[in-house]
Amino acid sequence: MKNKTIATFLNLLPFGFGYVYLGMRRKFLTIALIGIACPFIGVVLAVILDALIPWVLNVSGLSQCDFNYWYAKCQRPYWVTILMVGSLILPSIILSINSAKKIRRIDNYFN
Repeated sequence: MKNKTIATFLNLLPFGFGYVYLGMRRKFLTIALIGIACPFIGVVLAVILDALIPWVLNVSGLSQCDFNYWYAKCQRPYWVTILMVGSLILPSIILSINSAKKIRRIDNYFN
């Protein structure tokens, strides 16, 4: 008999090890491939946010910085860096939470 709590906690890792614990190899492979792609999706989100935020601040008149921080005289605000790091890990967090919720809904493996 498989333990639902152990499977849920194993699925909190972004690679879906709870599916291996339950013997669901194809589901594990799917989640593992998506888990490998998540950091790349996060990089794309971070680059988009890094380009979008200075543009919005410049257009709205809240900042006198140029679009690129590397050539501008002003520094990148700390909250933009925090937002970029958050966007890097956001896809992995979403995948982990969704796969843990899906494990909790599966009942036929726990009887």
